[in-house]
Amino acid sequence: MTSLSAYQKTFGWRGDIQEKLDLGLKYILEHRGIYHLENDELITDDIGKLFYPYPYRTNVLEVLILMKNEALLNRNELKQARAYLGNKKAHAEKIFMPTSWTTFDSVNQHGEWISDVIEELKKN
Repeated sequence: MTSLSAYQKTFGWRGDIQEKLDLGLKYILEHRGIYHLENDELITDDIGKLFYPYPYRTNVLEVLILMKNEALLNRNELKQARAYLGNKKAHAEKIFMPTSWTTFDSVNQHGEWISDVIEELKKN
């Protein structure tokens, strides 16, 4: 999704790319960003963890940055996901593959990279 969005912004609008991007954005909105359709549980445990850079599994930061870049961050469907992020400390969390992924911030400590992403989300 992030790549499709970046492609559109970099190389100009293409209908076939936009169609796929729109499907993904619709999916994210239907899932209120990070939740199951049927309940308020996170889609995966890792989607709620804060870490940067993003691995192949996304997290709440990446989802909300994508939605901001697509001018959708203030949609009502994302209110719960924004509140979820607002209730977390800006600390890097242990992720699912620590032996093969290096986070930019130390685990369980205030994260400068994470803080920068959160601050970017606060700007409108």
